[in-house]
Amino acid sequence: NTRCKVWTTFVIYQHKSAVFSIALCKQENSIFMASGTKNGTMCVHLLDQNETKVKLIDKLADIKRQGAIRSLKFSSDTNYLFVGGYDKTVAMIDTNLWKCIRFLDVDGTVN
Repeated sequence: NTRCKVWTTFVIYQHKSAVFSIALCKQENSIFMASGTKNGTMCVHLLDQNETKVKLIDKLADIKRQGAIRSLKFSSDTNYLFVGGYDKTVAMIDTNLWKCIRFLDVDGTVN
């Protein structure tokens, strides 16, 4: 499929500081957008594919870190979201439960 869908930019009102990282993931008929900020907060949004509007998913993965969130990545099977940043850890989020299931310590900042 060579079609490309374009969304207009929008404001993420749930954050109180600058957004440093965004990751997108398609699961069945839904597109999820995770966003992480300078002050260490992250939340997950649901994108409406038809109307190109954003709907907030009741902060299913509301995580507070000790430093800025610099990296967000969904696994290739979309079952996990990895969250990394200045606190030298990577959080592993189960995207079926939207809960952190593991923290991994790393040697430096995750970018």
